[in-house]
Amino acid sequence: MRPARVTDLDDLTRTHLAAFRAGNGPALAPAVLRNLTFERMRERWQQHLDDPPAGTLLLIAEHEGTVVGSAGAGPCRDDDLDAATTGELYSLYVDPRAWGAGHGAALHDAALVHLSESGLASAVLWVLEGNARARSFYAAHGWTAEGGHREWEDAPLLRLRRGP
Repeated sequence: MRPARVTDLDDLTRTHLAAFRAGNGPALAPAVLRNLTFERMRERWQQHLDDPPAGTLLLIAEHEGTVVGSAGAGPCRDDDLDAATTGELYSLYVDPRAWGAGHGAALHDAALVHLSESGLASAVLWVLEGNARARSFYAAHGWTAEGGHREWEDAPLLRLRRGP
């Protein structure tokens, strides 16, 4: 595991897109999935890698020299929470071919260490309500629903919390 580099752009994009489609696809409309192209996702990651927001960390997990996952974390972006004390797990994606091998747990734990070392006492994340696999993973890692709701592309999201 290591911090992401600009040279990871294509592998990061490919892994994120495969994991997003596999995990969230059943909860999203087919048109939404069609609009999630490699080019669009690559552009978003390019912007992040070129100019990462202050306090954020983007980690890459590799297995035998191949990028198998990523996790991003930093200060909370939600207006109703204090970014000085609350962190956010922005993203956690593992290539579906590597699910169950422990990469997700390792990325998760490393992202939480980053938040803790940044002085953030608690953390939140957003997950699609219909992504049962992700919700089960997060529940097993100590996350609980805390009442926050919103929508993304007409699909309900739940905010989960870990810590006080």
